[in-house]
Amino acid sequence: MPRPPDTQDFHRVLSGLLQLLGWRDLPAAPGQDLFSLRTEGGYDIHFGLIDHEHWFMLADLGVRDNGDDALTEALRCNQIAAARWQPVVALDAELRLCCWLCLPLSGCDRPALADAFDALIATAERLLGSPPSRAPVFRPGPSR
Repeated sequence: MPRPPDTQDFHRVLSGLLQLLGWRDLPAAPGQDLFSLRTEGGYDIHFGLIDHEHWFMLADLGVRDNGDDALTEALRCNQIAAARWQPVVALDAELRLCCWLCLPLSGCDRPALADAFDALIATAERLLGSPPSRAPVFRPGPSR
């Protein structure tokens, strides 16, 4: 049976990102592999450990009007681009719109993490029809 991933590297990387966003400490329990924050825009950002080498950041935008215009915009966000970070836009099993990035646990410095996070937020806000902002304000959300 494979051993579960060690969460220490994940906590270290996520702590670095959250410090850039103005948080002092990551309220992490040993072994915790998922964290959630609620933005002032009313959507959730989830950070989770995937395996020994990868983690994700995901913006859960909720159930949206799945009209043609909304779906067309979501598909436009999935086009190949020259940007370093390009979030994937998808519908989950409950038809909730989300965008996400898979990131390595090693090899990303803090500026790269900030760029990845900015790309995620810009895509989320584009899909929500909000003007992009550099640093969204977070309220503590449920952490699992």
